[in-house]
Amino acid sequence: MSPNSSLAARLTLRQRTLIILALSLGGFAIGTSEFASMGLMLEISRGLSISETQVGRLISAYAIGVVVGAPILAFVGAGFARRKLLLALMGFYAVGNLASALAPN
Repeated sequence: MSPNSSLAARLTLRQRTLIILALSLGGFAIGTSEFASMGLMLEISRGLSISETQVGRLISAYAIGVVVGAPILAFVGAGFARRKLLLALMGFYAVGNLASALAPN
């Protein structure tokens, strides 16, 4: 193979299948986690003692954040090495979860 050949041309059928499977599973997991909150609106409403309308607004605010944030993150992240970006995002995620766990209410 010449050094100019594309990565896709060098991948075997098995490697391509595994890549598609990994992307599909990731997309399914993300979609499921984002849409699961819609089915749990009543439970969220009761748990937080807020109306279902407010829960709907909360879900919409999250969705707007994803719609706006994802392209920005992709644009900004393009300038970083993948490993460093992944580690930084994982750290940010961990700090956010820790802050949520330690929140008084």
